[in-house]
Amino acid sequence: MKRATSILSPLRGVLPLVATALFLFPAGCAHKEGDKTADQHIREGDRYYAGTWVNRDLGKALEEYRKAADLGSSDACCRIGQCYESGLGVPKNDSLAASWYAKGASQGNSEAQYGLGLDYELGRGVPKNDLLAYAWLNAAASSGNEKARARRDSLGIRMNSGDVIKAQKLSLSLIPRT
Repeated sequence: MKRATSILSPLRGVLPLVATALFLFPAGCAHKEGDKTADQHIREGDRYYAGTWVNRDLGKALEEYRKAADLGSSDACCRIGQCYESGLGVPKNDSLAASWYAKGASQGNSEAQYGLGLDYELGRGVPKNDLLAYAWLNAAASSGNEKARARRDSLGIRMNSGDVIKAQKLSLSLIPRT
């Protein structure tokens, strides 16, 4: 006697896998552009920046960083500042670099705080201001940024003690409270 076969017989081994996939990924595998997180945009931008698995395209990297910044990423703000500071993917523009560093620094990003502190120390894109330079470098150093600590200490030697105290107090107001 011949056994009747079901239409689903060929799928017998596949159905559990499909059910598992639907359980794990209820929205399906399609991923719309608008669904990306800030971190995903940063990773995509980093791939374009470095040319990892894609052709190096600094314009596309910057575009991804902007999307991440629009989603509130302080890391993206810092990366955009670095692009403007070095002229990578955009014309070199110290004022825009400082502006992007300020956005990231105000969110507590220590690399952006370091970049902004350096800009104030050198008068690059912003008026030279040792008090603000020391304050931002101190904020970055308080997050463990060793480059900022070394630069702050070097700057502090050149400043009078009263200004250092003022800058330290100012630094406390720059560090976001969580």
